Amino acid sequence: MKLIIAEKPDLARAISEALPGEKKSKGKYIEQGDYLITWAVGHILKLMYPEEIEPETYVEKQWKLEQLPIIIDNWGDKLKPIESTKEQLNVIKDLLKKCDSIIHAGDPDSEGQLLIDEVLHYFKNKKPVERVLINDNNKENIIKAFEKIENNKNYETLYKSARARSVADMMVGIYYSRYYSLRSNSRLALGRVQTPTLGMIVNRDLSIESHEKRKYFDYSLNVEVIKSSNKNEKAELDKLYNLYQNEFIDEDKKADYQKKLLDEICNLKENTPLKLKYVLPKENSEEKYNKQFYEELKGYSQNKSFDIEIKKEKVIEKAPLPFNLNELQIYCNKKWGYSPSDTLELTQTLRDKYKAITYNRSDCQYLSVEHYNEADIVMDVVLKNLNIIVPELNTKKFPASECFNDSFVTAHHAIIPTKTKVNISELGDKERNVYKAICDYYIIQFLPNCVKEKTEATSTLVLENDLKSTSTRIIIPGFKNYLNDKLDSDNEENSTDLSKLVPGTYTSNFISDLVEEKETKPLTRYTEASLLKDMTSISKYVSDPEIKKLLKEKDKGKKGESGGIGTPATRANIIERLLELGFIERKGKNIISTQKGRDLIRISPMDLKNPTLTAEWWVIQEEIINGTKTEEDLYKSVIDNFIKFKNSNPEIPILSSSNVEKEVIGKCPKCGGDIYEGVTKEKKKNYYCGNYKEGCKFKLYENMKHFQNELKLTKVKVKNLLSNKDVAFKLTSKGGKEYEAYLKIKINGDFVNFEQTGYVNTKK
Repeated sequence: MKLIIAEKPDLARAISEALPGEKKSKGKYIEQGDYLITWAVGHILKLMYPEEIEPETYVEKQWKLEQLPIIIDNWGDKLKPIESTKEQLNVIKDLLKKCDSIIHAGDPDSEGQLLIDEVLHYFKNKKPVERVLINDNNKENIIKAFEKIENNKNYETLYKSARARSVADMMVGIYYSRYYSLRSNSRLALGRVQTPTLGMIVNRDLSIESHEKRKYFDYSLNVEVIKSSNKNEKAELDKLYNLYQNEFIDEDKKADYQKKLLDEICNLKENTPLKLKYVLPKENSEEKYNKQFYEELKGYSQNKSFDIEIKKEKVIEKAPLPFNLNELQIYCNKKWGYSPSDTLELTQTLRDKYKAITYNRSDCQYLSVEHYNEADIVMDVVLKNLNIIVPELNTKKFPASECFNDSFVTAHHAIIPTKTKVNISELGDKERNVYKAICDYYIIQFLPNCVKEKTEATSTLVLENDLKSTSTRIIIPGFKNYLNDKLDSDNEENSTDLSKLVPGTYTSNFISDLVEEKETKPLTRYTEASLLKDMTSISKYVSDPEIKKLLKEKDKGKKGESGGIGTPATRANIIERLLELGFIERKGKNIISTQKGRDLIRISPMDLKNPTLTAEWWVIQEEIINGTKTEEDLYKSVIDNFIKFKNSNPEIPILSSSNVEKEVIGKCPKCGGDIYEGVTKEKKKNYYCGNYKEGCKFKLYENMKHFQNELKLTKVKVKNLLSNKDVAFKLTSKGGKEYEAYLKIKINGDFVNFEQTGYVNTKK
């Protein structure tokens, strides 16, 4: 028997559908012909901390500066089960005993290689292992992937590279977090991705707060365009008609457009007002702050006539690509204010509970050609689920949307709806919004492009064509008729009477001019959407040209990434972690750094508050993959850098006591004291009253019981509960039915309970 270990349950099911043989489901695995098929559920093992590996040397909660850097031999092999996935790990353990060989079906990337290989190493597997690379759950693609199955040894260095990065991340976190915590007498946390992300927020805030307004000026003039007596006006109209006629699918709409062109010309006023803006040459850019310069321009324009050249061009706007996780999180934050972690959780529910969407943590916005071939089937289900009819929809649209490109599909493809029937009335409001958004961005791939007409008028004041005006209008709305989304203001119509003028040369008379005084504006505060966007391209803030170059090379060929940090699957957690640590806070829609966060960035080593490590590690990881370096080389670079840092800062006080005061989470509902975050002896997070020495026993824990439900209390939820707000939780009734309800704290003597105040879908 061959044991296939897939990275996720849905891939295991897809493999089962593609392979021959009678299928027998055994709960946590499938028996099928000569195969046993099981799955991981993401990572099911995690690295151990020094205290767990060598408890006699490294005592829990008794960190010592002299023990840093901690060096553990073969740290990458020191793994332990993740509590919530122990059951599945034991299933794999039992199946490994039954099988003759294994097929590794982790995702075809470094993390997927690590995820399954570390399980095999954990159980000291000696049986033969093959590797199948599947990046698309379509049946045909899975069959093709099995035809190209390889020896897993071919990917051993990929596994080692990923393992090295995982261990190095833990080393950096332990070394610097403990160093700063010990020096500041407060628990502080630093990390390779977390700290540069905080650095971006702090730098943005400081830039805004230190911004000094500076006056600058714009110059424009209003003219009256004299209607052309050009005998070739009809010829120009014919050219315009011919330019767009092939874009029309409907003959009636084509005729309507031709009539509209003629009507516009016939009804156009003799003299058309037009505003021309002066465009400052790049070499004179500093002159925009010089009012006298603009006042002198007036001498060139007063009471003069101008020749104006009108040109038109066709602009094709294609439908935006389907979502990856990052783009979906940005969209949902902009449109509904959902946090990235909320969107991730909602997509997880849509995928796991309803089977309504494909893999939700994807970093890719492209689909395979096979997805194009099966679009008829998927679209039929989607339209029925949404109970809509979409005119002009064509699943055989040719040329096909640019999203259908096998060469751009990575370990995963874009997030799209599945062929599963979904009763959207059973979805919560937020779930429905996210599902519909995913469906919408799939549907528009099969709608016509939006066709626009851009008209540009140019004239000369001092230098050639230094006066300009533009007007853009939509000729064929295409997918915009369906999408009707106002989030992308840059692509909206901006039409004036200029659009009604046919191409040609016109004369005009001066009417008036204006020197307008303006003020420079600071950058805007980060929102979660704009922060996610910048995390994909942090390289643009890097001043070191070599580091900038390496970051961009790291993401070469990755659409939507340009020298970024983190992954779509981890970025939401990074933001939530910074919030929980009190380094940043939400203010309305904005994300703003706290004093604690600013202090940490102020004293953090340069290599950590910039994405330097991500760039330098990438080079070493590539060399590990190529076999020219080993895991030890990466570990050595981390150790050497830390020793150098530690030795250069022996006597520097890190933070004053005023900067490391414990964060007050809220007020105790029992005695009114301050609530702080703490950790139990069992390493479980809790929230306790500062008046505990005076006898107040109020406490909240990270996990608490509410009837048959276990509530997970994040810091954000605790803050809201302590503010006497209703907080939404996902619950399960005694009958097993899932629902969302609002809960509040209820004090019962020394005990803390919760009372339900309403349902999420019904409460206003």
